[in-house]
Amino acid sequence: MCIRVFLLLLLSLLSACSTSQSLQESFSFSTGGRVQIHPDGPLIELISAGSYVELRSAGGNELVLELEEGHEKYGWYVLELDGVYAERDKVFLGAEKKLKVPKGVKTARIYKATEASNAEITVRVPKNFKMHATPKKKKIEFIGDSITSGMGNDTTIACGSENWYDQHNAYYSYAAIAARMVGADFLLSSVSGMGMYRNWNTEYREEDSMPEVYQYLHLSRAKEGEFDNSFAPDVVVIALGTNDLSRGDGSKFRKDFDYNHFVRRYREFLELVSKKYPLAEIVLSNSPMLHSKDSELLQEALNEVRASVVFSSRVHLFRYENIVPTGCGYHPSIVQDQQMALQISPLLNTLLYE
Repeated sequence: MCIRVFLLLLLSLLSACSTSQSLQESFSFSTGGRVQIHPDGPLIELISAGSYVELRSAGGNELVLELEEGHEKYGWYVLELDGVYAERDKVFLGAEKKLKVPKGVKTARIYKATEASNAEITVRVPKNFKMHATPKKKKIEFIGDSITSGMGNDTTIACGSENWYDQHNAYYSYAAIAARMVGADFLLSSVSGMGMYRNWNTEYREEDSMPEVYQYLHLSRAKEGEFDNSFAPDVVVIALGTNDLSRGDGSKFRKDFDYNHFVRRYREFLELVSKKYPLAEIVLSNSPMLHSKDSELLQEALNEVRASVVFSSRVHLFRYENIVPTGCGYHPSIVQDQQMALQISPLLNTLLYE
């Protein structure tokens, strides 16, 4: 009799613990991309393009969004409910944006639609939600420029509107789409206009390029915070070179593209990434915004870079074919981003799972 009572009490206790753990895991949040988590609230600062916060058992709860102080009047976010794109909208400086998640929704994600060079968007999570590890998935980091950030791709607002970032939609960048296609989590380390040794309208050392800012959390040396190794991607895709080969805006003299300088800087950056992620496969891609001579020049440089490193067996070249950008500023539109994702996803799938 005593043994039976003991067993019943033990089962009851185990059931209670299991229920408590289940509830704890259900009312939880996790993050992705370059973010900063502040204990108050808790408050999640979305920094990079496509960075996000995810809430589980989100239905009926309210999220509060704010735009950090900066030079912009508003920023853009994307709301995803149960894996389905719901809306892209503005959050204005100095005004809280309150989002009520509809009842019955299990999972809600808030993405930053703009990029690290735009003001951060903060998301205040309900106090009853506790941080929980992101479900284990394969991971990809994409390092790039405006193409990777999704600049100019969302033409639901006509090109030439109030601000240059009005057509930004990182949720529909080729990188984010490709990651979803292969069932991987993603992180975008991308800044519009940046190159490997010079940017789209500046020369070497006139302005920081990607190698100078990559190790900073905000992709800027003007802000404190280190970008650590915790994401540990299985695959890294580097898509840089468009801006190094750019002619600029024509307002000032632009030096000819320095092939040797580009190759040297690219090799050094590739070695940095390899050292940071010694187990990752690395993909070097061309640019759909370059054609003819420039495209061939970039491809030649990528071939040379790959051949010059001792870990070349982990480095793979990828070339987009027949992509004609129709987004703003000759950037890929969402349609072309989808085409790019379809082209690169088979390689990503192979590197992740085979």
